[in-house]
Parts: sequence; C-alpha cells; structure tokens
Amino acid sequence: MNENGWDKEVFSEVSNSLNTPLQVFDFSKLAMIKNQVSVESVETRQEFLARSRILKIKTKIKNHSQNNQRLTASLIFDKKTEKEILIDIPAGQTIAKEFSIPLRSGDTIQGKIKAGEDALLTDDIRYFSHKPNQNIKVLVVDGDPGTISHQSESFYLERALNPFSVSISHIDPTVSTLAELPLRSLADFSVVIFANVRELPVGYELELENFVLRGGALIFGMGDQIDAKYYNEKLGNLLPVTLEAAQKFKKTHLLFENNQHPVMRAFSAKAIQEMKEIPFHSIYTIQARDKKSFKVASWFTNKNPAILESDSGKGKVIIFLSSLDRDWNDFPIQPTFLPWIQRWTQYATRGLENFTQQNLLIGETFTQKIDKPNGQWAVRTPGGNLHLTVTTDGKTRFNKTNFPGVYTLFELPDKTLPETITKLPLGAQPIGSFTVNIDTKESSPQKLSNIKTFLPNLKVDIKNPELEVSQLPTSEGMRLATPLFLFV
Repeated sequence: MNENGWDKEVFSEVSNSLNTPLQVFDFSKLAMIKNQVSVESVETRQEFLARSRILKIKTKIKNHSQNNQRLTASLIFDKKTEKEILIDIPAGQTIAKEFSIPLRSGDTIQGKIKAGEDALLTDDIRYFSHKPNQNIKVLVVDGDPGTISHQSESFYLERALNPFSVSISHIDPTVSTLAELPLRSLADFSVVIFANVRELPVGYELELENFVLRGGALIFGMGDQIDAKYYNEKLGNLLPVTLEAAQKFKKTHLLFENNQHPVMRAFSAKAIQEMKEIPFHSIYTIQARDKKSFKVASWFTNKNPAILESDSGKGKVIIFLSSLDRDWNDFPIQPTFLPWIQRWTQYATRGLENFTQQNLLIGETFTQKIDKPNGQWAVRTPGGNLHLTVTTDGKTRFNKTNFPGVYTLFELPDKTLPETITKLPLGAQPIGSFTVNIDTKESSPQKLSNIKTFLPNLKVDIKNPELEVSQLPTSEGMRLATPLFLFV
C-alpha cells in the first residue's frame, strides 16, 4: 500500500474486531516503473493587456521520486497540444509553471495539463474549465441630459457601470441621447438602459421587441420625464405592468426580506443593512397587466414593488421603480450602488447564471443554487452521457462524478420535464461547466513503514512475493499432455 492509502481510523476498527494474523504481500518491487510525478492543481486567471485578453493557466507538478526529473509539461485542448515546455523538478519537490494564451472569443475554454508519463497515468493529467469574463456592451439612453455633467440622468449610472476601466468591471457603457438613439445599432449591445426617458422615436418599440426576443436585455429607470400614458400604450408587449403615477413620500426604504436573489447573494449583511437605510422620496406605482407574468425582485417598505423582472423570448426586462440618479433617492451616491447596478446589468445578460467554477474530486457532489424551483437541468459527463440533476431546497445536485474530466450543465426548456434523458431537447442552453479530478493524496509511491502501528492488536507479517521459476526438463519422451477420460 502507498503511504497515503491507509485510513488509520478504519484499520483501528478492524484491529479491535479481528483476532486473525495478517499477511501483507508487497508487490511494489515487481513493478517495472513507479509513479514519479503528479499534476497537483490547475488554476486559471484572466488578464487584460491593452485591448487583448489573456488567459493564464497556472499548474503545480510534484516529483514523488527520489531522483531529479526532467519531463515535458503540455497544455492540451481537444486532444491537440497547444503548448509544451520542458521542466526540471528536484527530487521530492513541487514546482509551479504558467501557460499564457490569448482569448479570441467568449466561449468556455476546456482543456488539461499533462506532465510526463509514468506508471500511474491518471494523476499525470488534470482537467480545467474557464468561462471568460466577457465585456458587456451597454447602451445608456439619457432621458434628461443636463448642461452640467453631474446633473445629467446618466452621470452616476455611467460611472457606476465603469468606474475605472472596462478591464475592472467588464462593462463597457456608451451614453446616448434620445435624438442619437435611431443612429445606434442595437446589435452592438447586450443591454439597453433607459434612464428617465419620456418616450421613444416613432415605431422604435418594435426595434426593442425584436432586440429582447433575440436575447437582449432592457433596464428601465423612472423619473420626472416619464410619460406613463406613452409607456402603457406603446410598450405593452415589453412591460408586464402599467404605470399608474409617480408618488412622493416623506421617505421609504428598500426592503430585503429574502436575499437569495442571484443579484443579492454577493452582498454581505453589512452592505444590505446600509442599503436598507437609503431614503427614497419618489417612486412609480404599478398595476399588473392581464395574462402577463413577472417577478417582484425587491420591495419598498411601504409595500410597493421596487424592482420588477420578466422574461421575453430569449431576453429579459427589468424595471426599477425609482430614479437612477439623485432626483428621487440618495442611492447613486452610496458605495453599494456601484456593485448593485453592475450585478443587475450582469444578471440581465444572464451573466450571473454561469455558475462560479467548481473544482471537484471524484465522488464529490456538484451543488448549485438556482432561482427556478420548477426548472430542470441536465449534466453531460466527459464520456458524453446525459443525466438529470436532482433539485431540492433551491439547489440542484449531481453525484455521478465517477470519472475525471469536464462536466457541462444545461438548463432544459420549461416545458421539458423528462424522467430520463438520452439527448438534449431543442432549446436546451449550456450555463456552465465544472471539473472533476482525482485526489492526488494517493499518488505518493513511498511505502508505509509503520503499518504495524495501525494494527497494534494483530500479528502482521509483511512479505515480499517470490516468483518460483521451475526448470523445464529437456529429456526426450516427456509427455506434453495427460489424457483424462470422463465416463458418465
């Protein structure tokens, strides 16, 4: 047995329940080659250099032998070697190496690191998966541009979306006036934010409907320029509610009773408490439209909805029922406004649904929080097999992680509720991947010298196997077979 192949607690139980002498045969001396190296870990990190995106892949490789090792470390994508380096590892040591590759698209990167080739091929390979941080192109339509910059409707919004540079927030906002809107191509953007926009150019609501159906996202912020009559008559196919009236209050606050919404999960209790204390002085009240579905993502303490969201086609519509500047509230000057509006923007493009990368060991259960209690998900294993996940208590789980490799999670269409699955139905969407690797604690080839201390109450005899090689007779006339007659 290898050094880490013994569980002391388990063998202590065996020692107390048995009274039989044990013989342990050590076959390691018969091995032609021993396990020499293992890939201990792989980490990915995305960096920005000027206009280029770089993925850095850092790996740690351990030399388990008593000799210095020179071997090849390879970065492999789709069975093709992308990069290869020659490394030297001192005896018993672990070294770190890093590969860098350019990111040319936003597609998920799946690959593996391979080091050398020895007796235990399984631990010479470690898998990884990386979902690139994609720049979200956002069009901010300023419905009340001021002659002084900080009085513009978009002043705080633009700076919150992109406080320093796109490499920090991964959000790239473009501010447009209402007059410039027809000159913009919506195909260049993932999200359009309407900040206190009175009304749209003639017929432009049809452009927005197509934009959302194709997967675009709309975020509406209210204000004193809003024409409720126009919104109710022209945007009925986009908005699941009708706007009643702007109402003033001495003050009301955001109410956070359930913080499990994907946008809010990243906020600490302290940050949520700070948001609860922000005063709001004006909001829009609403009425639900017939046969329109939506969710209230957040409420005000005066029992009016604060944030609404609805799905339309492949896209999403979000309505914030107060202003996105300081006219109706003090939210934009609070530190929490920056991460709050960034996360809503990412959520609108389904950027928060691509779950955080999980690196599991064989046999561990994949667990992911979900915001669709009636939804259904499937996992494709490295071998190409499909399995449905089990969803309970707001989490979906998958425990068939018996093989190393990259596993992909798919969200199935709402109307698809199969009991088993052999192929993905039309409309299934990949929402992320996770990796499963072996536990390299078992990789050490060193033998356990104090095995007898694990079994103090038993007589343990450790033996080396002996191969008995008999000398074949060469005398003539030797029978090569013995006849056997069976009579029934």
